[in-house]
Amino acid sequence: MLKALGYHVETADNAHFALERLTKNPQRYDLTIIDLTMPQMNGKQLAGKIKQLAPDLPIILCTGMAYSFETADDIAATFNAVLPKPIQYDQLAITIRNVLDKI
Repeated sequence: MLKALGYHVETADNAHFALERLTKNPQRYDLTIIDLTMPQMNGKQLAGKIKQLAPDLPIILCTGMAYSFETADDIAATFNAVLPKPIQYDQLAITIRNVLDKI
């Protein structure tokens, strides 16, 4: 879907690989899209590490589960947007555009 929308896409099959790539060149990335449930660390943990490396890099959380953060403020402090699964093409396009337009 992302390529069809015209975006250059890089994927990582685990959080540590994603962090390794980001550490090498944080300016290369305009946006990250992460899942809430992943092997080795969850999406909130990964988002915290991303924010340490690249504080201004927007993060979209994708999840098919009900997330259990303390408050809506906690979500807003961690993620720029939340996309529920299954991801709908039009909602993905709108969410990405909204997030990128705010930076």
